[in-house]
Amino acid sequence: MTESINFDNVITEYKKLVNLKNIDLTLDNGNKVSFHFKMSQLPHLLGLQHIKDIPLFFKYSEKHICASDLLKELKKGTLSQMELDQSDLFKDIYNTRIQYFNSKHIMNLLLNGIVIAFNPSKIKCFETKLDKIDYMIWESLEDGYSHLGLGFSVDDDIGHPNTFFYRTDRDYIEEQTICNKITVKIKNPECNEREFFKIYWENICESLADNTHYKKLNKHIDLLGCDINDITEEKIHNLDPNTPDKEFIRKEFNLFQMDKIKHVYEPYFSANFRWNNKEKLFIMNKIVEKGEDFPPSAVSVLLNDFRQKESN
Repeated sequence: MTESINFDNVITEYKKLVNLKNIDLTLDNGNKVSFHFKMSQLPHLLGLQHIKDIPLFFKYSEKHICASDLLKELKKGTLSQMELDQSDLFKDIYNTRIQYFNSKHIMNLLLNGIVIAFNPSKIKCFETKLDKIDYMIWESLEDGYSHLGLGFSVDDDIGHPNTFFYRTDRDYIEEQTICNKITVKIKNPECNEREFFKIYWENICESLADNTHYKKLNKHIDLLGCDINDITEEKIHNLDPNTPDKEFIRKEFNLFQMDKIKHVYEPYFSANFRWNNKEKLFIMNKIVEKGEDFPPSAVSVLLNDFRQKESN
C-alpha cells in the first residue's frame, strides 16, 4: 500500500513551477540553457504513462486522452485510493517518482544539483529510451539520486523538463560530462516577484583557470595566504608595503575581476552590447559592497546610471 495521495494537491504544487515563467542556466561549456515548466508536462514527469494497469492512465498512455483531460479527471478525484493501492505499476512509479516530486525539491535541484551533458550512449549496462535528453540535473537524495532531464525541440531554443526519476544507482550519472553552473536566473520566482539570480563564483574561477590573469595571480597566492577564490582587495591592501609585486598583484586582481564579471553577464546581453573595463569593475565593486548577486536587469540599470554620471 502506498501513502494516500491527493492529485489535486500535486497539481497545485506543480503550478508553483509553471509560474516561474522562465529559467536560465549558464554553464562552463559556454552554453546558456533556457527552459520552463508547462502544465501539460506534469503527467509525463510523474510517469503516469507507465501505469497501464489503471484504465485512466492506460487511456493516456495510448493517447486516447490528452494531458489536460487527464489532469481534469485527476482534479475531480476520479481515481480512488483503493484503485491506486491495487496497482503494482503505480507502487513502482510512486516510489521512484511521485513521492519525490514537489516544487521545493525541484527548486533545490535547480539551485544545488549537478548538471551533466547527457549522452545515452555512455550508459553501458542497459539501453535507455532517454535519447531526447540534452542535459540532466541530479543530486544526492536519501540513499540514491534524483534526476531531472531537459530536452530541446528543433523549433526553438527553449527547453522543457521531460523526465524526472529517482534511482539508487549511478547508471545515469557515471561517465557523463559535468557542466558546472555559472549562473541561475529565474524570472518571477514563486516566493518573490523579483527576478532571482545566483552566481557560482567558485565555478567561475575554475572555468577561467586558463585565463592569463588567473595564472599570474595563482603564482602569488603564497604571499596572500589564501586560495585564488578568496582573494579580496582588503587582503591585497593588508600586504606589507614592501611586499614584492604588490601593485602588480592588485592590477592582475582587478583585471581578473573584470573577466569574471564579463563571464557572468555577457550571456544575458545582446550580441552588440559593449562595456569598458571601468564599467565592469564598477559592477564588481557594487556586488562586493552590497554582498549580493545582481540580476542582469539590475546591472543594466546600474550601468545606465553610471554612464550618465560619467558623461556629465
